[in-house]
Parts: sequence; structure tokens; C-alpha cells
Amino acid sequence: MKFINFLYLTIISFFILQCSGIEKSKVVDIYSDGSPKEIEIYTGNPPKMELAQILFISSFGDTAITINVADGDTIMPEIKKELTKSSFDNGTPMIVEHWTILGHDETLAEIHYFDETGDIATGDSNLDITSFEITDDGQDLTMTLTVADLNADWGNYMIFMDFPAWPNSYPGSGDNDNPWGRNVSGLEGTDAFIGSWLSGGGGNQYYEYQSQHSGWYNFPSSPYSMSVDWSNSSITWIIEDWVATWVNEGYEGFNFEVGTTGGNWGDPAIDLLNGTGGNWGEGSTGAWEYYQFSTVPAPGALVLLTIAGFSRKRRI
Repeated sequence: MKFINFLYLTIISFFILQCSGIEKSKVVDIYSDGSPKEIEIYTGNPPKMELAQILFISSFGDTAITINVADGDTIMPEIKKELTKSSFDNGTPMIVEHWTILGHDETLAEIHYFDETGDIATGDSNLDITSFEITDDGQDLTMTLTVADLNADWGNYMIFMDFPAWPNSYPGSGDNDNPWGRNVSGLEGTDAFIGSWLSGGGGNQYYEYQSQHSGWYNFPSSPYSMSVDWSNSSITWIIEDWVATWVNEGYEGFNFEVGTTGGNWGDPAIDLLNGTGGNWGEGSTGAWEYYQFSTVPAPGALVLLTIAGFSRKRRI
């Protein structure tokens, strides 16, 4: 569940990195006030990712020393900052700080969402979300869900997606309406649904809510691949050509929610990335988060976004 406290500390919630190739970045050190101190940028494809650049942010937050690992070149670009007022989908206000580090020429967006461990009512570690990552390279969409401890015997995982700009002929689902029949309210307008499970060797399904089919339509073949990393307790979905297709049709992004659940019709989402999960026999309430495709921001800058006092907690 997303729970907002306005604290003095600023916590990194996500960063948009536009890169020329497939790159991933992470904040590896922070200052006492929570601002980023050191950022590492990696290139390549998992599991062979190589450290390409190291960024050291000054304590004043006005400059960054960038070291290219391969050739040892060092640049010191200026940092531009801008504070803007915004709000979450539930109307709760927040302050967003945009950091633009000049001198980069990139195209990949990467967003990390973190969820507190041990914050579910049931104690099932295979249903306890710890993080969710979305990346795109302008062509394919990659999503990785990490839980506290995957279980090869069971575990069911859901991704809800909503395209706000879809035409009226595709209105999306009603409230508490998903093809798996799980008791998850708050996600009215869901247009697409991914459902995956690990029991019996695992599998997945892809649905879209289509008026010509009078509701949910199960595509006979999934438009994505799914892989499991048991050592990291994570599941990765890759939807090929998905981003390029939507961008060509004029879409800039989509809303999403991620949940874990049991194997029965009527089960709640035990854990939700943005909303509030429930215990067995109860309901649960999701909440939308927005992802913007990497092709939307203007190229030529590394953009860091921080949200004041941002954390996710759960009602138990």
C-alpha cells in the first residue's frame, strides 16, 4: 500500500534514465538528507551487465562528476533542479523534485517501485512484494516483480493495466472486475490483465477487455515471455514490440497495479504495490500508478525524480 508522510528526508522513488542502449542504473549511496550521492549505470543484457559509468553527485546537488569506466574519461556536468507540486491518484498532495543532469544522450526509461517487506497479513513470503521494476527501450516493455521468497509449489501474480486514452469503444472493466475473479476493487477501467502462476511448472495468461467480446477476452497465445529467477525471487515479463506499437498509435504511457494472490476465485490480493492487500476471506483495494514511455521525455539528459517522504506500507 502507498502511505504518504511528509518528512524532512527525501527518498528516491524512481529515476528516468534515457540511454542509447540497454542500460540500467541504481543509487548505491545517499547523503544524510536522503539525496543521491553515487549512481552506477550498467550496460548489456542480464545476466551479463557491465558497469559503464559512475556518477558522484555533489553534496550541494548542483554538479555531478561522471566517470566513464571503459576509457576513464571524466566530465562534470551541471545539475538543474525544479520543484513542482503534484498529487497521487487518491488526491494526496506531494512535492516532486526533478533533477536534470546535462550531457547525456539516452533513450531508456527505468522506474523502480519499492514495497515494504513483511507487510502482509498472511505471512506468505512468496506473496510479499519487495519491488517492481519497469523498463523500456522504445520497443519492448520489461517488467520484473520481486517477492520475499518465491515458492516453486504455488504463487499467483497479477498485473493490471489501464490505457487512459483508449477510445470509448474500449471502456475497460467495471470495478472489482478481473478475469481471475479476484476480490480487488479500485481498479475500474482495467484494459489488460496478465496473470501468472508457478504451480505445476508455471504458466501465464493475457486478457484484454473488449466490447466485441462482451468483456474479458483470453488471447490464445500470450504476447509476452515470462522467466523466473529463483536466486533473486523475481519474475520477469517481456512484451516484445509493445511500446513501439502503442507509441505509434499516439499513446504516451499507461496506468498499472501489481498484486499477488491465491489460487481460488474470490481470493483477495494479498499484497498490492500501490493499494491495500487483505487476508484470506477479505477484500483488497488497488490503486493506479502511471508509467510514461521512454520516448516521451526530451532526449539528452539524465532525469532524477525524488518524492518527499515517499514510502509504501500495508495495513495488517
